[in-house]
Amino acid sequence: MTCFAQHFESRLNRAFQWDLWAAAWILLDGASDDVFDAFRCWLISQGREVFEGAAHDADSLADTLPEFDEELDGDAEDLGYAADEAYERLTGLELSEADLPDPPGDPLGQPLDLEDEEALAERLPRLWQRFRAP
Repeated sequence: MTCFAQHFESRLNRAFQWDLWAAAWILLDGASDDVFDAFRCWLISQGREVFEGAAHDADSLADTLPEFDEELDGDAEDLGYAADEAYERLTGLELSEADLPDPPGDPLGQPLDLEDEEALAERLPRLWQRFRAP
């Protein structure tokens, strides 16, 4: 049985990328594991065009985000629970972890030192220029 939770988890897993973590770090001025999880939920909530563009090229967020307020944007942690809750309400059953795609062990792509501002600016130049450059 395919359900929203499975689709959501597959997108969440697809967004588990070094470049998207770097984008979160730039946009939020830092991003721990938990913050990056919430950022990926937020990214999914931005719709197909923004999500697919960013999943293909994280630097595209410089062009597709009309604005970004790190106090208001970048966190949709509650969305991560919505699929499970909807499934439980519809079926009366708890969604088993076995029914969901396995998460990747490590972020996808080329590793990056997220605390290295030069590396961030080099990896995502448009995003850095728009949101972090002085």
